[in-house]
Amino acid sequence: MPDTTRRLAAIFFADIAGYTAMMQHGEQEALDKLARFKQTLEAKTADFQGNIIQYYGDACLVVFDSPVLAISCAKAMQEAWRDAVPVRIGIHLGDVVFRENNVFGDAVNIASRIESMGVPGAVLMSETVRQQIKNHPEFQLTPLGSFEFKNVGEPLAVFALANEGFAVPKRAQMSGKFKEKKPVIAHLISHKQRWYWVAGIALLTLASLLFYQKWAGRQAEIPAVEKSIAVLPFKNLSAADDNQFFCDGVMEAILNHLSRIEGLKVISRTSMDHYRNSKLTLAAIARELDVAHVLEGSVQRQGGQVRVAVQLIAAGSDRQIWSNIYDRELTDIFRIQSEIAESVAGHLKIELTPSAKATFSRQPTTNLKAYDYYLQGREQLVKYYSDRRDVLYQNARRSFEKALRQDSLLAPAWAELAMAIWMRDYLSFDSPTKASLDTVRLFCEKALSIDPKLPQAHAVLGNYYLRNKDEKRFLEEQQTALSYNENYAAAYHNLGWYYYGPKSREYEKSIRMLEKAAQLDPLSVWTPGYYQSLAIVYMSIGGFKEAEQYSVKVRELGDFSWWSPLVHLYLIQGKYAEAEALANEWKVRSPAALRYLTEIEMNYHRNYKKAIAYYQEFEQYYPEQLNYHQRFGLAYWLDGQKEKGRALLLKALEENKKEFLPGDHQRCYDEPGIYATLGDTQKALAILRDKSCTLDVGLDYYILIDPLFRNLWDNPEFQQIVRERQAEKQAILRKIRQARIKD
Repeated sequence: MPDTTRRLAAIFFADIAGYTAMMQHGEQEALDKLARFKQTLEAKTADFQGNIIQYYGDACLVVFDSPVLAISCAKAMQEAWRDAVPVRIGIHLGDVVFRENNVFGDAVNIASRIESMGVPGAVLMSETVRQQIKNHPEFQLTPLGSFEFKNVGEPLAVFALANEGFAVPKRAQMSGKFKEKKPVIAHLISHKQRWYWVAGIALLTLASLLFYQKWAGRQAEIPAVEKSIAVLPFKNLSAADDNQFFCDGVMEAILNHLSRIEGLKVISRTSMDHYRNSKLTLAAIARELDVAHVLEGSVQRQGGQVRVAVQLIAAGSDRQIWSNIYDRELTDIFRIQSEIAESVAGHLKIELTPSAKATFSRQPTTNLKAYDYYLQGREQLVKYYSDRRDVLYQNARRSFEKALRQDSLLAPAWAELAMAIWMRDYLSFDSPTKASLDTVRLFCEKALSIDPKLPQAHAVLGNYYLRNKDEKRFLEEQQTALSYNENYAAAYHNLGWYYYGPKSREYEKSIRMLEKAAQLDPLSVWTPGYYQSLAIVYMSIGGFKEAEQYSVKVRELGDFSWWSPLVHLYLIQGKYAEAEALANEWKVRSPAALRYLTEIEMNYHRNYKKAIAYYQEFEQYYPEQLNYHQRFGLAYWLDGQKEKGRALLLKALEENKKEFLPGDHQRCYDEPGIYATLGDTQKALAILRDKSCTLDVGLDYYILIDPLFRNLWDNPEFQQIVRERQAEKQAILRKIRQARIKD
């Protein structure tokens, strides 16, 4: 058997444009260019840790472990070949198979298709590559649109490297391996009828042209609701670079004011960070975010003075609707922010409610030093969520505490301090202590005693109540948060997760809420969490296609800590090879992947000793996370070490009774599985018959291949129960899919 491995790789295709014609024109010159092509390619590939797989005459296939390395190499190559060798490059990221020094898979085909539409000097890439390099400002990208390629199922969005000196193909220049447009009318009509068709089409074309000439300047190209806006990161024009946090704070305050305007869709600030230093046009940014307007500006702070310049743009036509420059005392910064928000509302013809006007007029503090500390804390907290380094959490907390020492009535600082503690507990593997939870509640209540209309304080306080099983107060607090800011994505996510939970199971409502969160905050550090939740909900109703789409988005947008949905999805479907490849890649970055590798060894390879070794390694990293005893007890049991296995399985039963809610899958899935393994079929079936026990995250499919249940697989009653459970979920999924088609 040839040695075969599967892994994720950046596939890089390069070829010399017009090489055949070049050979006909002058053979020696063409050979010289080919020699230089290969010399540069081999040198640069080695510099950027690539692997040349194969030459195809004047073309070459190269593989990189990282999209960043692939793009960096492509950039360096094109700079070396500039004006000397006319090369096109296409790059795609995907799952490929390596066998006998060759590489196979759809990703190879896609990369070659993307390369084929290029022009000399161009570096083109797929959307999956763009997502991986979006946080690298050294790469300036521009969208080319979506294209249908031969032998590729779905249309693909393609982007071009747009750094200075790089060719960006125009639509008229593009040719390549596209799908053929088949005629669908001509062969169905008679020769006589064709004259009517030709005449009709000519008239329709003329009418369309006249309509376009009349309306093109007035119609936006963006399919967005008219009352929608994105606020781009403001440019910091201050002499001191460390004023960036202040500049971001001004932009965020304006955005927060706009978010409280009833009927105005506003994209979250954290998503807008994605466009800092972006070279995309305003129309392209608005198209990605599905908004009709963009606000951009700059801040210059010097001594006790501040200048804020802003302009409001109709993104579809790139028309300036309004602009202004505010030169004021620094102490007037809050009034400037309110005036800008009011002016935007006025020019979008939105009438402000008395509540919104009152909010705009309220200043968070008169102490600018306190405000500075607060803004620094916000900056560190966002970084902490993305980076997970404790030093960032400590920096954020210290900044908020400094702000409160300057002004103890700065309500947002109390709210963000509560958020920091909640976030730290949420990201930790340890359950939060009662003291920690009580501190969160205390800080939220303090914030709300100062400013009762602070959305983030209501949202975090709601989470506290849910943790303490007070669902009524949870729902009240989340709805209150949205009543004060209907664009607050976090509250939609909190509600979406609640409606999915064991006390609700309102899957359709859950999906609507989670989708709303992702629409309002589509590109931030929080977004992988929204997509992860959507993937989990769809898995739970058997929507594996949608679950995979969202899981892939999670992986594209998030770091390794968000990879579990995709590994889990492959596992429950019995796609063990795919699950193993991804889990092994994940394991290099985090020992959390050991949890899945244990299962793969048991189910797929049936190497129980290796599964036990993984368990022992996992336990060293996560001694508090032993609610997986049933899996590792099963490994011992299947390995023939029945007593050790029995002890762990019984321990898992005790843990389930103490730790989890009655409707959780630990009781509804793990307990019957343990009883089944231990031979108590009747107890196992009794739990599975219980209609209050819902099997989620695809477990009502995994149950048919999970060896924890193998003693029940041939049992007719077990088979009937599983069929009924799957049918119930499929009915829910059909309803949701039909609703999506109508939308």
